[in-house]
Amino acid sequence: MYVLPADGVDRRLDTDGTLANSVATWQGWLRGQAGSRGLTLDTAHGALDLSFVRLRKTDAELAAAGPYVRDRIEDELRARGLLAATKIYAVYYDGRSNDACASGPWPPVLAGQVAAVYLNGLPDTAFPCRANPFSSPSVGPGYLEFSMVHELLHALGFAARCARHHTRGGHVSDSPEDLMYAGDEPWRPSLLDIGHDDYFGTGRTDCLDFAFSPFREGGPAPISMPMREHLLNALRRGIRVRCLGIGAGRCRVRATRGSTTLAYGSRRVTVGRSVLVVARPNDRGRTALRRALRRRRPIVLRVAVALPGVQPLLRREIALRP
Repeated sequence: MYVLPADGVDRRLDTDGTLANSVATWQGWLRGQAGSRGLTLDTAHGALDLSFVRLRKTDAELAAAGPYVRDRIEDELRARGLLAATKIYAVYYDGRSNDACASGPWPPVLAGQVAAVYLNGLPDTAFPCRANPFSSPSVGPGYLEFSMVHELLHALGFAARCARHHTRGGHVSDSPEDLMYAGDEPWRPSLLDIGHDDYFGTGRTDCLDFAFSPFREGGPAPISMPMREHLLNALRRGIRVRCLGIGAGRCRVRATRGSTTLAYGSRRVTVGRSVLVVARPNDRGRTALRRALRRRRPIVLRVAVALPGVQPLLRREIALRP
């Protein structure tokens, strides 16, 4: 969305190719970092679906909200029926913020659907947000592109508190080159989850992993967990999956081999909240897991996660190896 305050000047960034090029740039970078699968984006007639919205409040009225400019934007968009419950929105706000150049929600701590970049943010500082130029695929992502992906991942719940290097409410601390870094050093983003131990490709089922986000292109990818402890944990504690509530209802986790269900669990989840669902092995599951452990052979399970508001079911394979 290209969003203006009531008195904002329309620079036509949604129609002159500026925003389309910027989105293509950060999407290309994300695909390169995440196994050729970026975020699933809305299209219309084969092109990126960009919406234009002029808000009812003036630039000064919104800026007076301080750190809550994003919240006020989201409130109005929702009140006007412009937000679908199962979508996340990348908002380029051509207005002012005196608090930041970008902002996003961080469920379950802060529920929300809007990730915002403030194109006229921090106007009275030595380096205002507007001094950052938009980029294009031929040049590669710059500050504005990295900022939007950063805020979109916040809106999807990353980095979760359970991440190995979690710090400062949704960030990681291991390197300023990490997309989700926050710390005392200057941010120099260039990589998605350095070390793959915080929020992408971690191999964990008890902490949110972008590799299995329903918002990624093509759905979740297979994951292999070649550790004996995973097999033992599956026996003792069940298969543990953290579900983020995109819609209200029950999150259901089912592990099968062929057509046989070996483990199942479900738990109620509300919008913007996350819950840990444990799929506990049934009698057949316990027998199969013990046999695999005794014979020192892997067992490959098909795990289906049914999230409220998301169709079709999300599926992935996990290889539990002794």
